[in-house]
Amino acid sequence: MKISTNFLILIVTIVLVLFLTLGFGCVKVSPYYKDNLFPRYFNYEGFAPLSPAEFTASGPAPATGLEVAGNAAAKPAVKVEGFEGLHSAPFGADKLIDTFSQVPGSATCTPSTYSNSLGYLCLDEKQKQLLNTLQKIDRSRGEFWGQWLISQLSESLSFSDSRLSQSLWGLNFPNPVGLAAGFDKDGLGAGLWHSFGFGFAEVGAVTLEGQPGNPKPRLFRLPEDLAGLNRMGANNCGAPVLAATLQQSWQRQPRQIPIGINLCKSKNTPLEKAPEDYLGSFRYLFPHADYFVVNVSSPNTPGLRSLQSGEQLDKILDILQTENQGRKPLLVKISPDLEWEDIRTIIDLAVAYQLAGIVATNTTTKRTGLKTTILPETGKPITEEAGGISGKPLRERSTEVIRFIYRQTQGNLPIIGVGGIFSLDDAWEKITAGASLLQIYTGWLYQGPWLVSNILQGLTEKLEVNGLTNINQAVGLKSD
Repeated sequence: MKISTNFLILIVTIVLVLFLTLGFGCVKVSPYYKDNLFPRYFNYEGFAPLSPAEFTASGPAPATGLEVAGNAAAKPAVKVEGFEGLHSAPFGADKLIDTFSQVPGSATCTPSTYSNSLGYLCLDEKQKQLLNTLQKIDRSRGEFWGQWLISQLSESLSFSDSRLSQSLWGLNFPNPVGLAAGFDKDGLGAGLWHSFGFGFAEVGAVTLEGQPGNPKPRLFRLPEDLAGLNRMGANNCGAPVLAATLQQSWQRQPRQIPIGINLCKSKNTPLEKAPEDYLGSFRYLFPHADYFVVNVSSPNTPGLRSLQSGEQLDKILDILQTENQGRKPLLVKISPDLEWEDIRTIIDLAVAYQLAGIVATNTTTKRTGLKTTILPETGKPITEEAGGISGKPLRERSTEVIRFIYRQTQGNLPIIGVGGIFSLDDAWEKITAGASLLQIYTGWLYQGPWLVSNILQGLTEKLEVNGLTNINQAVGLKSD
């Protein structure tokens, strides 16, 4: 069967537009009817949920959020207020919405019900939608349309230049920009992140036991600050499920870029049992990733940050490195809220246990300097809201921490820099402060999927201006 080029381009556009809907916060969703066609518009507008009356005005009131779009009788479409300029051509509603309505099945990952009857759909659910769509594409890579779609993603979003490649820990990184942990907790898109232009990706955070995370809503957009507030609580399907998912991905196609796994403590595990908990996840996942990160810095798991203290972290690193025996690079991810002396202690432990590096930094619990004073979704002052802040407010502090680590170690301990990267200048600032690799998340959601290629192309221009032949020569260039 011959498939027109225009139709295939439409499919690519739909996937990319789905991605572009992933700004922090909630979208206002209103159903309307147009026979069996599905014109779809995307953007963010306000945070107020629709009332049942607003749903009823457009047709039969749905029981739950987006499920209205699957109404077999009325065949409604969904319109997101605020951006009528960007649209797709007609597309069958049933098939597209079917990809939206499922999440991985396991004891803790059951089909999504969009249980908010007032009808607002938050990033937490939209993220699952995108990841499930990507997994379906990955599973279809053996078919013509799957191969073509993946190649088009790569052609549109990737940028390649040998000057950006470097070798760390025996791994080849085609470029220094990676996807940070937190976006793909269950590894559903692990086989496709290279097609989005990333030089590496980190999945997780994963816990030994699957867990639902904190109550919703738990992920918020702070547009005035170009920031996000999250209190997810390490919601994930658990290490055994992630291991199976990654095994299937690598059977379909071997890894194209280095893949890391972010390990976190299960919420139900007592702090004194944390070392064994991390070890259990490490054992499950060892064959399926290239490097591992010990996450002891998330503010959203009770007591987790206390594990950054020397004595507690010592026990975790000891049990993991005893098991590891130097076979896989092991890093630790730290908080930006630590005092300098605490960071020195972690550096000493990293050296003593021959860690491969440090990820700097996680989100911050500080609220100083924020323009946002009231969180619209809850009506509460931002200072009273739990969770970690990511994005622009984190940029300066994370860079300070990177520079401090680089100086303390004289550049001998590789650093993955993360926090507030929205542009080429942000990326260059962190590299020249001492980061060998970078990770993005919040900036990627705000700026869109072309941020990666824009940064990479800009980095090559920076190299030329500074008379450098490889990106590793820029690391620490301005660490003084």
